[in-house]
Amino acid sequence: MRLATSATVALLAASVAGELTARDLGAVENVITQVTANVEALDTAVNSFNGSIQSVVAASETLISSITNGTQTVDDSSQLSSEDAYNLLSPIYTLQTKGEALASDLKCQRPAIEKSSLCSQTREQVTKINTVSQALVKAAIAKIPNGLQSMSTQLSQSLTDELNSVQDYFSESNCKDGGSDGNGTATAACSVSSGVATTTSSVQSSSSPTATSSSSSTSQQGAADELSPKGILCIAGVLFLSVFTSLM
Repeated sequence: MRLATSATVALLAASVAGELTARDLGAVENVITQVTANVEALDTAVNSFNGSIQSVVAASETLISSITNGTQTVDDSSQLSSEDAYNLLSPIYTLQTKGEALASDLKCQRPAIEKSSLCSQTREQVTKINTVSQALVKAAIAKIPNGLQSMSTQLSQSLTDELNSVQDYFSESNCKDGGSDGNGTATAACSVSSGVATTTSSVQSSSSPTATSSSSSTSQQGAADELSPKGILCIAGVLFLSVFTSLM
């Protein structure tokens, strides 16, 4: 009788643990989804910047709040399994991609931000976003199995580097109210992006052999992007987690 009771208790405990793990995974996924949506909203506000920063600050504060609340949710969650970590790879990669797009668009707006004398306000928001984002990354990695934490840190490093890069881009020495971005960095980056799009469009409209060459080059560039260090690292991470999970 005592043995049967112990077995029942053990089964109930295992069932509850499984439910808690599933619930915690769902909570973490919701955090990532919410933060991703708010990153996109801020990116939209940044791209619509016309000299008034109110909408940008509002979107930024919403993002900061979601990251802060999300960090608390992750902190309160139980440890994630290797399978959970695998399931989070896709949404995390999406968040990383959206974050990099936001960083790029924000950098492109630096000349306009300088012209509107909004460097200090932008710098404040960027610093706050960086601080809370670093905390969320740290909290998330702490919930991953020890054997995968090192790889997770590497996978998140590009996002961390991008956050630091943006903060430096809007530092007091690099963004000056009333200035015009004398070093031309942001303007050049946006101009190159625009120029590539224009050039590609004009070449594709041509029926000359140059168009074929351009198309081939574009395809080769796309293949090169897929084999970038970040892409290779992510693929390696997926393969490693797949093998690791199959052995558990």
